[in-house]
Amino acid sequence: MKKAFTVFGVIMVVFAINLVIEDVQACAEIFIGKSGKVNVSARNFDFFTAGDGVIRFSPVGTARQAQYTPQNCQPLKWTSKYASVTFNLSIAKTKSINDGEYEAGVDGINQAGFKVGTYFLASSVFAEDGVQTTIDIGSLMQYMLDNFNSVDEALADLSGNRYRITSTPTGLVEIKLHFFLHDVTGASAIVEFINGKIEVTPNPAIQVLTNSSYGESVEHLKLYDGFGGKLAIPGSIDSYDRFVRGVHYWKNLPAPENPTQGVNYGFATIQLLTESPGFAHGGTRWTIVTDLDNKMIYFRTLNNPAVAIIDLNKLSATLKGTSRIEVLRTDLAGDISDLFIKNVKKTNP
Repeated sequence: MKKAFTVFGVIMVVFAINLVIEDVQACAEIFIGKSGKVNVSARNFDFFTAGDGVIRFSPVGTARQAQYTPQNCQPLKWTSKYASVTFNLSIAKTKSINDGEYEAGVDGINQAGFKVGTYFLASSVFAEDGVQTTIDIGSLMQYMLDNFNSVDEALADLSGNRYRITSTPTGLVEIKLHFFLHDVTGASAIVEFINGKIEVTPNPAIQVLTNSSYGESVEHLKLYDGFGGKLAIPGSIDSYDRFVRGVHYWKNLPAPENPTQGVNYGFATIQLLTESPGFAHGGTRWTIVTDLDNKMIYFRTLNNPAVAIIDLNKLSATLKGTSRIEVLRTDLAGDISDLFIKNVKKTNP
């Protein structure tokens, strides 16, 4: 009997871990671009650990390849055409990486004003056969930022069948994502991986994304007051509930008159989808608001509520090498662009 109880206990622990993994990155984004003159992305990054990561500046000419490659496949390789600033989650002990460290792309923008955000989607299913050149999902954000200046360019490449996209099995969690793309023209797209195929929602009518597939989220929205149903706007941390709450506030948000107001609106609205620490699957670790038109990034973290600012225009005009800053530094406030400039000689590509 004692042995049976022990086995049952192990099963329950594994089940609990799986429940956590299903929603490990309960992130959300609200895109504010109603006026046609202001393009601002506001997003939270939620995780069940402290969210160790780096903010990386990458110049034009950076050589890269996919960080994870399945057996009998070749990694996709490329050299960057555009400079970028990216936020990356650091994960140790990925299965096929020599140095034992993996950087999963979370959010970023390049010098053309093309922006990519990643959001955990446990239901993602990737093609298991096809071309043998592959890129893992955690490396895909950087690949797009390095190579494309618009949503249309990125979508054309994704549909070209030159490479196959896989999940990223790490020692911590198998990374499965969907993407929210934007550019300075106001174009947007949601990219998902459903039943082994890439599904794209171009210029979504509702500019909110959480951790359920976009189509299912929109269907769920119809149950609520103001969207065809009778239910009150929900307040839980469930992915569907955060989507409904985000859409409710996005729908009622005035069009910003200028980028500064757009950034202020971004922080105000994404705060309503923030998760407090202490939940089994984690809470909000980073908040990032990006002004696409001016290539300005604003962010704060759980342990440092001061807003820090990065000017991509300044970095791309000044730096010829890679530079990085730890996300969780608690001394970051105001314009920190010069920190990247000071660190450039100390950082390897």
